[in-house]
Amino acid sequence: MKCNLHKFALLLGAMLLGFHSHAASVKFTVDSITYAVASNNECDVVAIGKTALDVVIPETVTNGSDGNTYTVTGFKSATSGITEPRPWQSIKLPNTVTHVDKEAFYFCSNLEAIDLGNSVKTIGGNAFSLCVKLKKINLPASLETIEKSKFDDVPFSYCLALSEIDVDEASKNFASKDGVLFNKDFSTLIRFPEGKEVDAYDVPSSVKKINGFAFTNVQDTTFSYISIPASVVNLGDSVDGSAFYISPARNINVDPANAAYTSIDGVLFNKDASKILSYPAIRTGAYEIPSSVQTLGSYSFAFSNLGELTIPKTVNTIETQALILAQKMETVYCLNPEPPVCGKDVFASSKVATKTLYVPSGSKSAYAGTEPWSQFKSIEEMLPSGVSDNQLAQLAVLPTAGGLQLTGAEGLTVSVFTIDGKQAFATAAYDGSAISLAPGIYVVKAGKQSLKAAVK
Repeated sequence: MKCNLHKFALLLGAMLLGFHSHAASVKFTVDSITYAVASNNECDVVAIGKTALDVVIPETVTNGSDGNTYTVTGFKSATSGITEPRPWQSIKLPNTVTHVDKEAFYFCSNLEAIDLGNSVKTIGGNAFSLCVKLKKINLPASLETIEKSKFDDVPFSYCLALSEIDVDEASKNFASKDGVLFNKDFSTLIRFPEGKEVDAYDVPSSVKKINGFAFTNVQDTTFSYISIPASVVNLGDSVDGSAFYISPARNINVDPANAAYTSIDGVLFNKDASKILSYPAIRTGAYEIPSSVQTLGSYSFAFSNLGELTIPKTVNTIETQALILAQKMETVYCLNPEPPVCGKDVFASSKVATKTLYVPSGSKSAYAGTEPWSQFKSIEEMLPSGVSDNQLAQLAVLPTAGGLQLTGAEGLTVSVFTIDGKQAFATAAYDGSAISLAPGIYVVKAGKQSLKAAVK
């Protein structure tokens, strides 16, 4: 008897395995929509061949080949095997759908509206990535999980027109306020919509964490600031500060009472300002990193529009991809005699092979022999006085304790500017005396001549 039961169990297992294998391979098409059988009475949408602008997915569908009727419970892909742009402007899912799989609506570039129904529990990674015309999405109360995207680990990546993410108030897992997506108790800001237009944004005081890349690709270039409250202790999962990766905000302001972070002139640092976390990518011109900084954090200058950057001699570490895609940065001044240790791809896609690096006197060979500094097209030394060796012959700088002294400028109008354009000294008739200046890079103008100098 036991032997017969054992044989029966093996036979039944083989039959079930064979059925599931068969079911998973069965596909059929009805009204230009292709389905894949998931079980004996359920199926998933795997492709839409419709050319209509508005598509409605039915709750049940009958396979004409075998006469079986299936309940539509999943949405795997709208574009499987389809490479050309699709015309759909709206898609409505039935209330029977419980899962929207990864890349389900990936690159549906004309999709403006989506109705998820009221039963979806899971939205897969990249499900809506590159839906560049999607304007609004309503997340049902049933939703339990939004999986991470392979693009920046954030949902709704490159949904450039998305201005509002709304959540059913009955949801136990998510919430929204002013179209911004949070977890249920508003302690985590998950996603700021890329198409949302605001002059400024104050993060709610309930927030303790802002997810990595939460403000990535926001399109509004008039975004003046993001204000971070004292409650925030985490700004980006594994990469601190990545919440503001490619953010358009011109300033990141931190409440002085915050125990984890601080901001200086709208730039984000850790609390003691020993590590720079995020420099607003939209800013142009030049920037001199404060001398308190020892580390440039990952992505801290990613996609920067700066033309010039001065790295103080206190910096000894530059983390992975700190200056990735900083293509407009033509000149870098690194004042540490020893090349800072760099992580992976620090200057990736920044075209440093066409840029100029200035280093302290006697340091050229060290930088030229160290990756990735050796990738720069030109490495020039600054003279002991702090003046670049490309200075004009008529105008020169002599070293002083805590400043500069000019030769060849007596009687001329002299102005000295910081690297970001602020005037540090001016006189209508220079008398040859020393000019007291704080450590940093300066532009010295004397008459019609000018040069750049470093005060150590």
